[in-house]
Amino acid sequence: MRILRDGRAVELGPGRRRAIIAALLVDVGQLVLFETLVERVWDSSAPNKPMASIHTYVSRLRSAMRTVDPAGHDVPSPLLTETAGYRLAVDPMAVDSVRFERLLEDAERCRDQGSFRQGRELIGRALELWRGPAYMDVRAPFAEAEAERLNSARERAAELAITLDMLLGRDAAVLPRLEEMVAANPFRESLQGSLMLALYRTGRQADALGRYRLVRELLADELGIDPGQELRDLHERILAQDPDLDPIGAGAAAPVPAPAAGGETARDLEPDPVRQTGTAPVRAQLRMVGRQAELRRVQERVAEAWSDGAVLAVTVVGEAASARVGWRTKSPPGRAADRQWWLGGAAGTTTGRHRCGRGSSCWPPWPRPRRRRS
Repeated sequence: MRILRDGRAVELGPGRRRAIIAALLVDVGQLVLFETLVERVWDSSAPNKPMASIHTYVSRLRSAMRTVDPAGHDVPSPLLTETAGYRLAVDPMAVDSVRFERLLEDAERCRDQGSFRQGRELIGRALELWRGPAYMDVRAPFAEAEAERLNSARERAAELAITLDMLLGRDAAVLPRLEEMVAANPFRESLQGSLMLALYRTGRQADALGRYRLVRELLADELGIDPGQELRDLHERILAQDPDLDPIGAGAAAPVPAPAAGGETARDLEPDPVRQTGTAPVRAQLRMVGRQAELRRVQERVAEAWSDGAVLAVTVVGEAASARVGWRTKSPPGRAADRQWWLGGAAGTTTGRHRCGRGSSCWPPWPRPRRRRS
C-alpha cells in the first residue's frame, strides 16, 4: 500500500498504522466510527484501551500527511477527526481501488452495449492501476477479506479484457495470455471456454476439442463433477462447427473441413437468421434454405439403419458444395459408442464418411462414387 501526497510517498510506519489507514480507505470520504475502526484493526484481539492506541497512531499519520503549498503555507492533513470517528477527506477517484472498480463497471457496460473498443480501452486503464496483490503489506482480517474481493475483481477484469479482445477479432493475440490464465486457474470454466473458442477460431478445432476432454477429465478426477452446461454447449457447437462461432469480421462462411479425430461433425442444415449470440454479435450466413424435408428423409434413413444394424451409404446430388450437411446420430441405449456422420461434397455429389468410435476415421466399406463427367 502506498499513499502519495503532492507527488511524494508518505511514510506510513509499522503495521498498525497501515491497518488504520487501510481501514479508512475502505470507506474513503465517509465517516468511520471508532468502534468500526477498532474492529477492523484488531478484530477480537483489541487491547484494553484501544482508543488510546488509535489516537496515537492517527496523530502520527496526520503529521506524516501534512504538506505545504507553493507559497509555503501549511496544508492540513486530510485525515479528519469527527465526533463519532475519523474520516479520510479525499476524492474517492484519487484511490486506485475505487478508480479500478469504476473503470471495470464502465467497461462491462460498454461490453453490454456493444462498444467493444471503448470497453477495451477502459479495462486496459483499469488493469494498469495494479502493482501487485491488494493489501499485501496489511495484516488485519478486514484487509484479507478486502484483498480477496479486489483480487477477484482483478481476475474478472483480466477475463473481460480477453473477452473484449476476442469480440474485436484478436483471437490469435490472446492465446498466450489465455493459456497462462488457464494454467493459473484450471477450474475456471469460463476461461477454459474462452481458450477453446480462441483455439477453434484460429483453425485449431482438434486442439479445442482436446482441451474440452482435458477439462472434463480434470473435473471428474479432482472434483467428481462434469463440466457445466455452458461449457458442454460450447463443446457441442464446436463439434457442429456452428457459424456463430466463426471469427469476428469473417466474411462468407468458410469451407467445412473434414472432421478431426474424436468424432467431430460438420455444420447443420437449419437456416440461420441474423442474431445476437452470447459469444459475439455475428451475422450468420443462411444455408440450405428449404432443405428441411430432405434432411428429415436422410435422418429417417439413418435411424432405420441403426434399428436393424445395417450399414447405410447416403449420396446427395446437387450443386457443388451445396449438400455439405452434418449431424450426429446417437447410439440407442446399450450401444458402446456413438456413431457420427459427416457429409461433404464437391462436383455435384456428396459421400458419407463415418467414425467408428475407436478414435480413428475410416472410409465406409463401399466404393466411392465416381465424379460425374460434364
